[in-house]
Amino acid sequence: MAGVGAGKIHVVGVTPGAHLPEDPGVRSLVERADLLVGREELVSNWRGVPTMTLRGDLREVIAAAEGVRSQGGTVVFLVSGDPNFFGIASLIRNALGKDHVATYPAVSSMQVAFSRLGESWHDARFLSAHARPLEEVLEGLRGCRKACVLTSDGRQPAALARAMLDRGLDRFRVFLCQDLGTSEERVEEVSLAELACRECRPLNLLVFLDEEAQGKAEGTGSALLGIADELFAAPPGRTGRMTKRDLRAVVISRLELSPDDVLWDVGAGCGTLSVEASRLLFRGTVYAVEEDEEDLDLIRENVRRFGAWNVKPVKGVAPEVFDRLPSPDAVFVGGSSGRLEGIIIRAAERLREGGRMVCNLVGLERTLAAMRHLEEAGLDCEVSLHQVFRVRKLGGGHVMEPRNPVFVVSGRK
Repeated sequence: MAGVGAGKIHVVGVTPGAHLPEDPGVRSLVERADLLVGREELVSNWRGVPTMTLRGDLREVIAAAEGVRSQGGTVVFLVSGDPNFFGIASLIRNALGKDHVATYPAVSSMQVAFSRLGESWHDARFLSAHARPLEEVLEGLRGCRKACVLTSDGRQPAALARAMLDRGLDRFRVFLCQDLGTSEERVEEVSLAELACRECRPLNLLVFLDEEAQGKAEGTGSALLGIADELFAAPPGRTGRMTKRDLRAVVISRLELSPDDVLWDVGAGCGTLSVEASRLLFRGTVYAVEEDEEDLDLIRENVRRFGAWNVKPVKGVAPEVFDRLPSPDAVFVGGSSGRLEGIIIRAAERLREGGRMVCNLVGLERTLAAMRHLEEAGLDCEVSLHQVFRVRKLGGGHVMEPRNPVFVVSGRK
């Protein structure tokens, strides 16, 4: 059953509207295939060609296709757009090796969508919800100015909209693009509330534009570290309770965060450390513990402002509130309200093996006490002193203006 192109599996992209590339060789390849694989709407119009619908366990589909290829047959997968862009081509190559796979890209629905909207797409972030948890998509949207989300069915846009509303992720303009390239094409701007109640056409994608973020100063986008202090919502006249930018960098380096970690930010204030640390915790969670209701409101506002949806504000008094939290990989103690000993001892008990604890302290006596509590709890202890100086004009010259020195006490379990 040898045919044209025997020896390889051919993955052919079709444009929105299910049109083959103009190359006549590609059309001939499809017409003379021994097996044509793809979604039902892509393969059903090819009469006289053996077809297989692309559904269920893709490994079984690829294995069946390989059985045909290994006997000298020609196998063609029909897919939307570019097979190498969130497509099946990588799965086939991983299973069979590059030498057995040839790809033929077409204009993708993503390109058509941005063209319809009159927007560039080189500066966008592209996310796929196909066989992926929505949490990954939400994480990808965090700190993003422009994004395109490829969905898997007509119900997924509503599920994504509901998840975004639950997290207060409402700063985007949202464009729903359906049946692109067909006579039923529809591109419309919708609110998340509208989208949350709608069942869409099976062929759809979403474009998100955050025009407010596009107009902000540098440093508010997707940079992992270095958010300017003045960009945070902070209590008027009480900015001393904020962990400042330079010190946040020191603390985060001591916490040694990994993407999946659980971080407790105890005495979180307005949440500056929580928000900045959350950008490193791509799959992790920050629990911002604070007893002051005004500070909790500021944390919520900063979560919204920076899209830090993996920061969970927790109202409560430490250390009693720790019983409501999952065990941490890292703990930062920025405020203790006179309960430093109890906080360190209880947090150390809950800290996972290999976990890190960092405390910021001003007075020498409290620093020595923190060292003693950490060592008594079995943590290796390290102490450093940090002071930042700012240059300011004075008369015709400049002087160094000191900020308060801060002790950083850190330990590892």
